[in-house]
Amino acid sequence: MSAHRQQRDTSLADWAGILTPDPGSGGNVAGDTVGVLGLAIGSGSENQMTLAVPTKLGLTLTVTVQSAGGGSRAMRQAGGTKLNVTGNNTITFSTVDHSIQLCSVPYLGASNASPTKCRWEIVFNDGPTLSTT
Repeated sequence: MSAHRQQRDTSLADWAGILTPDPGSGGNVAGDTVGVLGLAIGSGSENQMTLAVPTKLGLTLTVTVQSAGGGSRAMRQAGGTKLNVTGNNTITFSTVDHSIQLCSVPYLGASNASPTKCRWEIVFNDGPTLSTT
């Protein structure tokens, strides 16, 4: 076994303790989910997942595609909130290694002048497509 392969296998084993299981096509991602959410995408267009409103400030969630069979899967933020200043609320994943990191921040929408509600905001995006639905 090569040194690179051994390092990769060791790294994957280290991730096992913080990897959140894929909720599947049409699944829900709870508002208190943190760590790394690894997606396994099938061969067709899958049902949209729902990303619940975060339960508190400062949560960090990285979503990455671990395996993809040629299809795609969208994840939409619940609660009528947006992921960025553009107003996007939907993330579409389709390729292995697509990843995005989200952090929960105060929601200061026009009807919510005090930060009593949270929303997810994009920290980095490497590949997934953003849209508004």
